[in-house]
Amino acid sequence: MPHIEIEQEVASFMGTEGAISYSDTASTVTSTLPAFAKKGDLVMIDSAIHEAIQVGADLSRAKIVYFDHNDMQDLERKLEQVRSEDKRLRRDSTKQRRFIVTEALFREYGDLAPLKELVELKEKYGYRLFLDESLSFGTLGATGKGLTEHYQVPVEAVDMLTVSMAYSLASIGGLCIGSMEVVDHQRLSGAGYCFSAAAPPFVSRFAREALVRLQKEPALVEELQKNAQLVVKEIKSKCDGKLKLLSNPASPLVVLAFDGQASTLPHKIQLEILRQVIAGCTARDVLIGSSEDIQGPKMADGLGPKFRLTMRSTFSEAEVCNLVAVLSEVLEEAVGEYTTVTASQEPEHEEPY
Repeated sequence: MPHIEIEQEVASFMGTEGAISYSDTASTVTSTLPAFAKKGDLVMIDSAIHEAIQVGADLSRAKIVYFDHNDMQDLERKLEQVRSEDKRLRRDSTKQRRFIVTEALFREYGDLAPLKELVELKEKYGYRLFLDESLSFGTLGATGKGLTEHYQVPVEAVDMLTVSMAYSLASIGGLCIGSMEVVDHQRLSGAGYCFSAAAPPFVSRFAREALVRLQKEPALVEELQKNAQLVVKEIKSKCDGKLKLLSNPASPLVVLAFDGQASTLPHKIQLEILRQVIAGCTARDVLIGSSEDIQGPKMADGLGPKFRLTMRSTFSEAEVCNLVAVLSEVLEEAVGEYTTVTASQEPEHEEPY
């Protein structure tokens, strides 16, 4: 059966005992976390997580504690607070299931989770680590195995690993990868698995064929990573002082915030410039996305609206360079126009009597 075949193929590729497939991408995360975390349990979550993880945490009814985005000092401080409460209340920590939940490659910023530090903390304090590899699977690591391969961390160090089939595999649905204990438990406890029909056969078959191609053509990952490095180099060269790079240089998702003069403008003006730049780039056959507001449930970053660029392995060097050149030119025109208008609207100072 196709959905069984993709489970076996992914488990073999990642080097894990098993995998379980869900017919919907969002329901993968929203089902996996509540299958293990219940009322009375504790979930430590990065404050910049995407909505599906937030929904999964809410559905679990566990106690949720947020730590500052990718701030391991803040995370350890909160882990220590829990440990201190255990001692003060004479509470047995083994009676409560505890989890650290984060993304591998963050959708909001394009930066990477500090996986080695997370593994150290989860082992030190006795937590389970839940990692969403949806954007990093097929894009990071020498062969596309994701953040674990990128940082050379054994995949077994992550207790629950989720992957979307909607990105690198260009299909529909999702997967949870891990030990047979983790996988089998979800066959009866994963709501999105139990109360949903299996994915259409062609969807699972397509995902499997995409994964087979990924394994047969490692140059796909190599070319993608080259383009990610090239676009960062071009941005630093052509957009220095105009845009600030927020994403990791290895990320195929490039996230940029306003820098220099544009960053001092009111938020409303920044939004107008962002939309004008996107429209101007589109008119010149360059498609750029945006992130107008932070999506994290407990986070206000103060960075303003952001540009989002997505690299592909099929982009030529000329296309990547043209993308950045067009973005730089259109941005400069838009910022110059709004700066001129803003300056002309400032009231004139009258000479004192």
